[in-house]
Amino acid sequence: MIEGIAYLIAILVSGICVAIHYGTLRFLSARPVHHRRHGVPVTVAGLIVVHFVEIGLFAAVYAALSGTAFGLVQGAETFLDHVYFSGSAYTTLGIGDLVPHGAIRAVTAAEAIAGLVFIAWSASFAFIQMQRAWGDEEAQ
Repeated sequence: MIEGIAYLIAILVSGICVAIHYGTLRFLSARPVHHRRHGVPVTVAGLIVVHFVEIGLFAAVYAALSGTAFGLVQGAETFLDHVYFSGSAYTTLGIGDLVPHGAIRAVTAAEAIAGLVFIAWSASFAFIQMQRAWGDEEAQ
């Protein structure tokens, strides 16, 4: 039963992150990058910020669930430990010094999949924005 709830939490948090990511990309695409020297750096900075927000959201879930019936992130004692663990999971780096135990592992698996998708989505978006900006500069 607890594992099923953990999977539902993982799906919910991932869905919220999809909405945040989509909204950020919509916002960044509405900004004119054409003919602006700072358009591409602002896009990249915005993408970095949204990734940190998503990592923070997953970290908040780990902090809230850790030490409950859902299990724990072994070795994580502070919120910053959970942020560090979340960043490791999000980027699929998986260092291994902090380890999830129990049903909370479902959230970690979902975060790894979501992070992989969001990083690829961001890279594709940044590439398109750079093509637009740099293509316009060459046309002048």
